[in-house]
This record gives sequence, C-alpha cells and structure tokens, in this order.
Amino acid sequence: MNVIRIVADMTHLLAIMFLIIKIWKTKSCTGISGKSQILFALVYVTRYLDLFYYFVSYYNSILKVVFIVTSWLTVCLIYIKFRTTFNYSDDSFRVEILLIPVGGLALFVNHEFSIFEVLWTFSIYLEAVAIVPQLFMMMKTGKAETINLYYLFAFGLYRALYIGNWIYRYKYEGYWDPIAFTAGCVQTILFCQFFWLYHKKRYGHNYKLENYLHDLSLRELTSVSKWQDPVVLTKSFFPHDNVPLLPEAENEESQIELPEKVIIHSYV
Repeated sequence: MNVIRIVADMTHLLAIMFLIIKIWKTKSCTGISGKSQILFALVYVTRYLDLFYYFVSYYNSILKVVFIVTSWLTVCLIYIKFRTTFNYSDDSFRVEILLIPVGGLALFVNHEFSIFEVLWTFSIYLEAVAIVPQLFMMMKTGKAETINLYYLFAFGLYRALYIGNWIYRYKYEGYWDPIAFTAGCVQTILFCQFFWLYHKKRYGHNYKLENYLHDLSLRELTSVSKWQDPVVLTKSFFPHDNVPLLPEAENEESQIELPEKVIIHSYV
C-alpha cells in the first residue's frame, strides 16, 4: 500500500467527518442533499460485500466498516434525527436519471459477469455521479455553508488523489483498472466544473448587488416582473437615516452614500 492511497483514504474520512460534525453541532441538515447520501450509502454496501469472504488487511477491513457505518449514520441523521430541518423541496434531483444508466452500464461493461463483480462495477460507476444531487441542490439554491464547501473540497481532493494512486500502481505494480480510473476522472471533472461554476455565480459582477439586497431583506423586490414598474428606494426607507453596509464593510468609512432616489430594475 502506497502513501498516496493512505492520504486519499484519510481525506475521504475527513470529508465524512466534516459532514457528520456539521449536522450534529448545528442540529440541522440545511444545505445537505439526503439523496446524495443515500447514493453513497448504496455505493459502499454494494462495493464492500466482499467484506464477508475476502480479507486483505485489517486496515482495509476497518475502513470498509467505517465507510458503511458512517454513510448510513449520515442518512439516519438527515431523515430521522433532524428530519424537521431537512428541506425536501430543495433536494429535488431525480436520482433515477443516475441509477438507470449506471445499472445498465454495470451490466454490460464489467470485468466479469457475476453478481459480486457487477455490483462492484455498479458501485464504481455510481460513486462517480453520486455527488450530483448535492451539486444540483447547491446550484439551485445558490447557497453553501462554509463547512459544506469544506466537505466537497475534501471529497473532491480524495478522488483526485486516487487518480494519483492508480497511476502509481500502474507504474510500480503493473496494476491497471480502466473502469475505476475512468470513473474517478469523471467524478473529479464534475467537482472541478462545480467549483468553477459556483465561484463564477457567487463572485460574478451581480453578486454584490444581490447580497446587498438580501441583507436589506429586500430579496422579494427582485422578483418583480420585467413588465412591471421598477422598484424605487429613497433614503426615507431606512430608519434613523442609517444606510446599511455592504457585507464586507467593517467600519463607517465603508458606508455607502445613497442618492435621494435609487431605481432598481429587476430582470427575471
């Protein structure tokens, strides 16, 4: 076993711990996709069936048990312990769009047509796309808590490190698994694309205005149809003549001076 794989496994474990600790400390599942967690639990159950008949090492067996237990623990926290904080409407991705193609691919593209081999292949393909409901949820809501981003970053790093592990094993051990390598590359690309799109959406040129309106509790004003009259704000809107600050403002010098009348056009 090489160092790259150990670091990758520990990074994977760290990502899971980020998620569980976040849920337990905040007592909330806000911003977390329950569907993604169910898919990951399904990944580990179908992949580690060999736990009962194939022993590699204590390290390998312990990690298998840990991943299975923690994945189902996360699912239980979301759907049982803190179910009242879970927003079902935000977690709206249709998982059958992933399960059906992945199942079909596992049946036709595998190393050996046997129950355990097909299930293992299914888990490899499914893990590559299991994060999609989470990414879809975050892009849909446009919100992401810092700890959730830590979770995604650690998880993406784990997959990227595993690509390095496979390259290392091919070079020094002569081992090559095109199925696992290809699936890992697909998943890493998904993470990279997500972070690029999220960064673009969050820090684009419209972000300051959107965040500004949100802090003023005026987000509902931006839902005005483009066929309606524009929204007009005046200084009299703000109580005690206190003009609010942008999110990054930390002192009075950063305070914004509003003109007598501000017209905000909303294009929906």
